[in-house]
Amino acid sequence: RAHHSIRDYLNCLSLLGKMSGYDTPLFDFHYNSYDDDDDDEWWIHHNITFFRPDLSEEGKYVQWCLDHDFFQIREGYWSGDWYYETHPEEKILHQERLNRTDEIRELVENCKRRLHEKRNCPIRKAHEEMQDAALFNRLQDDLARMRGVSREAIDKEVRSGQIMSPISGPIQIQPPIPKRNQVAMANSKGVANKISDSKEANSMIKEDESSDEDDLGRKLAQDDRFWDGSWRADGFMGMFVRFDSEDYLEDQMAMFFEEQEDSSSPLQIEDAFLDILSGGDVETEVVRLHQGKLIPGKLHLASGVSHRIIMGICPPKVRIVKLDTEDMEMLLKNKALGNQSFSKGKFEEAMEHYEEALLSIVDNLFVAPTDQIKQVVNVLSNQAECHLRLNQDTEAGDAATSALLLDEGHDKSRIRRAKAELSIGGTAYLCQAEVDLEHVIEMQSSETSVENATSLLRRVKSKLKYEKKIFEQENTNKDWGWDLVMRSYKCRCW
Repeated sequence: RAHHSIRDYLNCLSLLGKMSGYDTPLFDFHYNSYDDDDDDEWWIHHNITFFRPDLSEEGKYVQWCLDHDFFQIREGYWSGDWYYETHPEEKILHQERLNRTDEIRELVENCKRRLHEKRNCPIRKAHEEMQDAALFNRLQDDLARMRGVSREAIDKEVRSGQIMSPISGPIQIQPPIPKRNQVAMANSKGVANKISDSKEANSMIKEDESSDEDDLGRKLAQDDRFWDGSWRADGFMGMFVRFDSEDYLEDQMAMFFEEQEDSSSPLQIEDAFLDILSGGDVETEVVRLHQGKLIPGKLHLASGVSHRIIMGICPPKVRIVKLDTEDMEMLLKNKALGNQSFSKGKFEEAMEHYEEALLSIVDNLFVAPTDQIKQVVNVLSNQAECHLRLNQDTEAGDAATSALLLDEGHDKSRIRRAKAELSIGGTAYLCQAEVDLEHVIEMQSSETSVENATSLLRRVKSKLKYEKKIFEQENTNKDWGWDLVMRSYKCRCW
């Protein structure tokens, strides 16, 4: 839109008006109808005071506090549960403050909805296009008058994409383009693209030949085995893509025998592999695995493997992997450094340490010691939290999913993925957030997890209620109702 491309130019005109002796700056006099919607978004522009755990003050905004499940203490002041450690006498006001915070959250959602409807109103858009064109035309007239040149000279500069400001020099600018010209421009670009495509055909063929492996990876990724709802579920470093390949077991067996030749204390094959029985009752098989080998050996079976046992597509043997002492020391050292950086609010630095921690991890942790899997899951989950703090919702969801493929019962990863899904929005992600949070509540692993999940679930259900309303207004297929939509999304979540 022209508004944003000419903001600097408007400021130049305002300054030039003052220099030319105008009592009222030109910007205020001619262009006071210039308007942005930014002021309507008070929840991301209205600064509040936030009390950190050490009760130091930090400037934040309302949306950030809502996203992180903090509550309003009083008007303009927010904090977390730690606030009551130094103000125990105010604990009796906690429920009242939570209710007020929910009211603010509902108010924000209503404001967002109204703003969305306002910005997407056809009449408003048509008015803005007319306003843009009129404003830009007036700008050119004023600039021609101020510089003492003809309007044709200004028009020529506009067509070149650069206007010469008397104050700041050349300004790159793109004027509003009528819709019919946009269509013509798109058509001309389409012709140019076709010519370019024909010239590059030979090189593209070569690139296609060299990208066969990438095509195979994309093909595998479209398989339901590699998706958990809306999230890519190929695991840490794509481990499950290799696990499901036809060559997995053959490669692992060959690697095992090669290692035994160089080992001073060789293992028996039954000690190096977990035998998976097929054709029987799935529940009985899972119980047999846990009671027969996993629990006595203090081993953990990755949740992604359990899922494949249920689907009946798991290899007959799965390699048991144990990280050596040096790798574990490296992991724990970098994890501790990451935690220190995180506690100081240095989230990008923390991410680097967590990445370093994972460098020492092999990509075939399908069956491994429980304590080792736990540490890897914690690092992946911490990565997810860092991404959330950096407003990187997609990356947060991916990291949390990798953690859940190792341990689907990890509450923090479920909750962190749900936060990412809530932030991304849309029916598919909100539906999966509902599944994740209900799983945490059902498992009852800890009181804190259940409280956090319950709080988030209220927000998810509120947004899903709005999604349902929009769907029912726009849906014309009576055979495809909301309940069917929800079931179609939830059947892919596990």
